[in-house]
Amino acid sequence: MDYFEIKNIENFTETGQNGISLGAVLNDYAFNLLPERDRFAFISLLNWVQNRPKRDHFIPKDPVFFKKLFNLRSGLNFTLLENKGLIRKIINYHKNDKMNYICINTLNNNNKKKIHIQSETDEKEKKEKKEKNDRFEAEAWPEYPEKTGKKQAAAHYRASVKTEKDHVDLMAALSCYKAYVLAERNMGFNRRWQNGGTWFNNWRDWIGREPQKCEDSGSWGDRELKRAIREHQAERESGNGNQHGI
Repeated sequence: MDYFEIKNIENFTETGQNGISLGAVLNDYAFNLLPERDRFAFISLLNWVQNRPKRDHFIPKDPVFFKKLFNLRSGLNFTLLENKGLIRKIINYHKNDKMNYICINTLNNNNKKKIHIQSETDEKEKKEKKEKNDRFEAEAWPEYPEKTGKKQAAAHYRASVKTEKDHVDLMAALSCYKAYVLAERNMGFNRRWQNGGTWFNNWRDWIGREPQKCEDSGSWGDRELKRAIREHQAERESGNGNQHGI
């Protein structure tokens, strides 16, 4: 839960007294900018804070609690009071700590470290992205035959290639895919290259296939048809050789 405190509370109290100075409140510029219902709520809040133990003047951000406590029509408007400069947010409030709070405008060392670490992380991510883009441009994309879908292909490459082994596997998968399509075309099939974005999204489907065996990829029916074509071509070549020998 967030906590707040009255900003410059000493301006609203009687000198040497614990109670609030109604005259000081009514003459405050920011107070007079509030709608009437919020003026009543702020005066009630001042009284509540002043009647609490001296070391516990912190206000929990609980609009429903203060609505019931002060008999308000709606919850306490923390956003309005903060925007008018009447209250301010508190960070790291712990009742049992000797240092009870750190004001919002104070950046402690822990926050500085977090910002520094986040900055280093961002720089590392930018560097890795650039390195992947450079390698995609220099090694992967030039080897892909179909020059469409480059933007999507690059995004899939960055997302899927995490290690050096991934890159090696991708290049091997690409070699196998190219061998497969060329083998299909050599046998008379009108096999088209996939869009780059499509292939780089599914390149792992080609991992583990030896390039020389890629032409045997496909369904059982495809393999049987290819085998029949190869046997027919072999028979024709054998027949031509016998004719020349006669």
